[in-house]
Amino acid sequence: MPSFSGNVIISDNLTDSILSIGAQQSMNSRIYLPITIGSVSRMVLFDPGATCSYIREVRREWREEYAVQCDNNYSGTVSMANRGTSSISGRVQLPMQIKGIIKEINFLIIPELNREILLGIDVWRIFRIVIDGQSESWWLSGVEEKFPVESRDRPRSSAHGNINEISDDE
Repeated sequence: MPSFSGNVIISDNLTDSILSIGAQQSMNSRIYLPITIGSVSRMVLFDPGATCSYIREVRREWREEYAVQCDNNYSGTVSMANRGTSSISGRVQLPMQIKGIIKEINFLIIPELNREILLGIDVWRIFRIVIDGQSESWWLSGVEEKFPVESRDRPRSSAHGNINEISDDE
């Protein structure tokens, strides 16, 4: 039975190394990217401290539209910022679109996630996203069009807390 192995730290802050050209990013703001999965379009938090992407649940319309199969044998434990823990209930692969480009993204399913979707560094690599903090813009590598960085003040913690790390089940 496959299981999640290793430790993944999901930070609350953006790392300057991801924000190119030595730009300063406020420690209290976060970057949101416009994504579409099926008919659902959202501005979704991009956390470069997360090595993979997470989803709270797989919507019924996605199951129907894409005939997706959730891998419920995928397991692990999520340590929350509030020191509580939650289990990974599986993983799923969904076609995700950013600015007209569609790629298959693997999401770990975490029912207690405090937002619908959280994008990790895997999305940054797969879509070849370039973020320039100095000009406060981002673009897809190989595409000339640039887009303004959408950032918002850090949301307050929810009852579920924020994810800090994922570790093996022991």
